[in-house]
Amino acid sequence: MRAVAQDGDSDLLRLLVHIVAADMAYLQGNIPKAQEELARGTGFSASFGPAEPLLISHRVRAWCAVLSGNPEQAIELTEHGITLGLRHGLARLTFSLIGQQVTILIHAGRVPEARKLAARWGVFDDSWQSRFQPASESLNAVHRRILAEIAIAEGRAQEAITQLHLQERRQRNRVALSDALRLRLLKAHALAQAEKADDAAREISRAAQMAQDSGLVVPFMEYARFAAPLLRDVIARRAATDTPPELLKASAEAQLLARIDQTAPSILPPDPEDDPEPDALTEREIELLQLIESGLTNAQIAAHLVISVATVKWHLYNAFQKLGVRNRMGALAAARKHGLL
Repeated sequence: MRAVAQDGDSDLLRLLVHIVAADMAYLQGNIPKAQEELARGTGFSASFGPAEPLLISHRVRAWCAVLSGNPEQAIELTEHGITLGLRHGLARLTFSLIGQQVTILIHAGRVPEARKLAARWGVFDDSWQSRFQPASESLNAVHRRILAEIAIAEGRAQEAITQLHLQERRQRNRVALSDALRLRLLKAHALAQAEKADDAAREISRAAQMAQDSGLVVPFMEYARFAAPLLRDVIARRAATDTPPELLKASAEAQLLARIDQTAPSILPPDPEDDPEPDALTEREIELLQLIESGLTNAQIAAHLVISVATVKWHLYNAFQKLGVRNRMGALAAARKHGLL
């Protein structure tokens, strides 16, 4: 009987090792390796061991499903993981899965559902603190990340920036590096949405260096829909200063884009460089883009050119349509790619 028990413990340990290895491979952006380790750890069950590894398995499987283009499966996995986590009283992992599901819903363009999910778990009225005990800095980081993601998705960039600034002041290296990297990426996105292009470029470069130094690539994959254009913008800025091509290729930003393209190309938004030439911009439209590049607001541009703000917005709308972009950051990146700036 003792030998049988020892064999069972050995099997449990082996499966546990595979789940932990899958989590590490995933964080490093090695999705095939993560999926291989998950397959080897499939027999792990909370009925015969601790529940934490099983929740980690759900988290990794869910993101692998997203990166494979299957968000519905990802949502099912996180929902099951949340139920399991609540049953076993695992506050940190459960709240993390809630945050993950919010991100996945936003990733799929289902922002109202993301807001409804967050409200259901008390994110907006702070009742989450009584549901997920004990409180910790990692839980606070997840909370602020959820608030920031929803604010960005709903077009409230400045509110997101405020939340992320608060988290920066609080965390002081007390959250996991992967979570700190996700928060920095969200800050870059919020700054870009707030039309603070230079600040966004600096923030995404810091995040790229963090990823390169730590080997944690996957946050960039999770947020590729906005991280990739920001990375391309930084590369375009450096190319405009005559940075040698070999240095551009070796940069942290270019290396990250290459890793994402190699591992999960379907999640990358189109590169403006691969788009056909845009319709010709008028001299006025190019002039406005040059003024945007210098950091002027719409009101400042209107005063400078002695035209109305409404006229500025109309010219920019036309320029954005021709370039196939939706905001200033995208317009500047596309214009640089096509040699218009």
